[in-house]
Amino acid sequence: MARTDASHKATAKGNAPQRPQRRVSDKDFLRDLCARLRQDTVFYYKEEAMLLHVNLEKDEDGWVVAECPILPGCVTQGKDEQEALENIKEAIQAWLWTEDQKFLAQTQTPSSQVLVSV
Repeated sequence: MARTDASHKATAKGNAPQRPQRRVSDKDFLRDLCARLRQDTVFYYKEEAMLLHVNLEKDEDGWVVAECPILPGCVTQGKDEQEALENIKEAIQAWLWTEDQKFLAQTQTPSSQVLVSV
């Protein structure tokens, strides 16, 4: 998904600055955002996905239960395997975000904070 970045440009007659819209990639957006934030904050952008093992089992009601065994309590279900896999991806993201938020609430902001895209 591309983002829009506004750049300021004054006209030759001295009128108010115009803000033409230009499309920038997510990678460029993150790099620009990092430059605007504290110098010790670093963003890593990678286009690869993290791979995790997931267990799939059919329960007695016919639903497919999906569990990510390395994330305690990260379990969901779906009417079929495809829906269960979509749901477990969302559950994994929510689990990781929740754990990150718990960590941030318990600690002081370190002098060098790193944000990593996985």
